Amino acid sequence: MHMRAIKTVIPFSSSGYKYLLLVCLLAACSQSSEAFLERGRHLMREGKFSEALEFLDKAVEKDAANAEALNARGVAHFELKQYKDAQLDYNRAIELRPDFYKPYYNRARARTAQRDLPGAVKDYTEAIRLQPDSADLYFDRGYVHFESNQFREALQDFDKAILLNPRNPDYYYNRGTVKVRLTDFAGAIADFRQSVQINGRYAKGFYSLGMAQIVTKELQQGCASLQQADRFGYPEAKDAIRTYCQEQN
Repeated sequence: MHMRAIKTVIPFSSSGYKYLLLVCLLAACSQSSEAFLERGRHLMREGKFSEALEFLDKAVEKDAANAEALNARGVAHFELKQYKDAQLDYNRAIELRPDFYKPYYNRARARTAQRDLPGAVKDYTEAIRLQPDSADLYFDRGYVHFESNQFREALQDFDKAILLNPRNPDYYYNRGTVKVRLTDFAGAIADFRQSVQINGRYAKGFYSLGMAQIVTKELQQGCASLQQADRFGYPEAKDAIRTYCQEQN
């Protein structure tokens, strides 16, 4: 005797329709512009910029007015040294959100990489207008001024960066470097010394401190600073020690 399989039909209730609708909505959300953007950002944090571009392209395809996605895709292009593509994305992000400081900042970085220093200063200035409390913006604009041999302007920007964030050794180091170019060696020594006080393993700070001390005839202190630079792996320290510190050994 064969048993016939009984096919039980379960009625699909209204709650079942609601559940199915929820599943469909969640699936749609996972394919949204924001979801692709977040996945792209995650990959960028891992340094996977080529892979990130695939998701950022989809984010822009889903929403061509997503300024955050355009800015992020510009950063991915920048990291891959695709500067023209990066600038196109930043330009579009600025058109969509002219009050969004990040694409101005990022376009300034792209222009700096292409040696368009006046254009970079212009973009940094606009970014600062929109985000006036960012020490990094002043620091980066100061670097561009330094590269343009505009040392007084660079000094002003590094002063402002330090005022906003007095615990960053790079800010003191760069300001010290500007002061060397302005032949303010006492001021440079003070800044280099501050940089190594903040970070006791700051090799280039010790090196520059040592060289400035040697220039000002503080030979013993300068050689001690160079020894610290060598200890922490600064590549030019050994040659400087051989050149200036033989009598100190």
